[in-house]
Amino acid sequence: NDTPSSDVIAKDMAFTIDRSGSMAGVKLQQAKDALTFCVNRLMPVDFFNIVTFDHTISSNAEELLPASSQNIPAALQYVQAISVGGSTDIAQALTTSLSKITASDRPHYLIFLTDGQPTAGVTDNGQISALVNQANANTTRIFSVGFGYDVNTVLIDKISIDNNGYPLYCNPGQN
Repeated sequence: NDTPSSDVIAKDMAFTIDRSGSMAGVKLQQAKDALTFCVNRLMPVDFFNIVTFDHTISSNAEELLPASSQNIPAALQYVQAISVGGSTDIAQALTTSLSKITASDRPHYLIFLTDGQPTAGVTDNGQISALVNQANANTTRIFSVGFGYDVNTVLIDKISIDNNGYPLYCNPGQN
């Protein structure tokens, strides 16, 4: 049943998806499939934003949008149009995503879809983690999904665990 009930908790969701060159092929398709799954399950009481990144950062909107009957189809089109680009600026992508989440009574979640290989901007795992922790002013829980066999588990684990989330991993061929 997809209709909201009185026990539905409104939430703020930021989705951050890696579109760098290292995500080409199966990894990007798996990430887009996961993101499509998540967007399709947003409830009308939720707010969301999608940030895509390589060495540049883009998003479907300047701020969180309500998960309305207009915004969901537009977001799904945005996801389908994602294609791979250049190098990977993880620190800027995550701090940008976190900046879109403002203080509210709703719980905050960030879903980070990547292979976790930083190649642009700040590339040191420790520095990236520190910047993310510092930018997380609204106690957003970060759940990461790492794609591929060459995933940076050290960075993905640290970002998720430090921010009260959980890392998951998806190998080629997995749903």
